[in-house]
Amino acid sequence: MLLLVLLLFICKSEYCYSNNASCIEVERVALLRFRESLIDLSYRLSIPDWFVTLIWACRVIDLSKNNIRGELPMSDEVSFLSVVFKFSSNHLTGEIPKWLCSLEFLEILDISSNKLSGEIPSCFGELQELRYLNLGNNQLFGHIPNSLGSLDVLYSLHLQNNKFEGGLPSSLQNLQSLITLDLSENGLMDVIPPLGSEKT
Repeated sequence: MLLLVLLLFICKSEYCYSNNASCIEVERVALLRFRESLIDLSYRLSIPDWFVTLIWACRVIDLSKNNIRGELPMSDEVSFLSVVFKFSSNHLTGEIPKWLCSLEFLEILDISSNKLSGEIPSCFGELQELRYLNLGNNQLFGHIPNSLGSLDVLYSLHLQNNKFEGGLPSSLQNLQSLITLDLSENGLMDVIPPLGSEKT
């Protein structure tokens, strides 16, 4: 219980930018304590049921490059305030939970380099503040949803090394802020639409 209270205090509502060294140090210590509390007999981390409830007020969530296994909790009962959500380079399995679409202030989503499967939720198009999306190096399949074309401020999209098929959605041409697009190592077959063209 003491650990939960401490982490709730650390996960303050103010967004901590990367140039704030003291804030980052506090977050680092909190996450180390969080990691130690979750270690199991296989020396890998597992995601407990209470995790979703704990992080409801966290603006920055970064557990990248650990040995976290299992599935992201499939809960839609909690509203989140996260701006940054990173779980890359772990051992996550299962599908991408749709509650991620409720992160209305989300700017950075990186769950790359895991073992996630299934399709990209079409509700990702509702993340209107999303600037960076990295789903690369997983086992995702199906078609790239048209809804991604509604992410007006998205500047970096990484879907490489998955099992996507079919054509590129024409809605991608609406991504006029896009700087980086990586769709390599998939099964896509199409003519690339004119990205960044003027809207008529």
